[in-house]
Amino acid sequence: MRRLRTIALPLLLVVTLSSPASAWHKEGHMAVARMAWYQLTDKQKTRLGEILKAHPHYELFLIADRPSGVSEVEWAFVRAATWPDWVRDPQAKDLTARQKSDI
Repeated sequence: MRRLRTIALPLLLVVTLSSPASAWHKEGHMAVARMAWYQLTDKQKTRLGEILKAHPHYELFLIADRPSGVSEVEWAFVRAATWPDWVRDPQAKDLTARQKSDI
């Protein structure tokens, strides 16, 4: 019984006093994607560019707001790391609906 208390009390303290984990922000996702980009071969980068250009939000999101000095394909790859968060945003759904109505 004493052993159980020795284990249970610290465990209870850890569970009750711990703070919730925070998710990464978009800059964190983009930083990791940029590090991954530098690990790719030129052939892989070219193929990824072809794949990303077929994405339905390529112009609307993936290459939007590209900073100078960053290639279009690299920027699309980096932005793709944040696309799932963007597409879940209610404002993004409004943009997608507007894009479809323009077609």
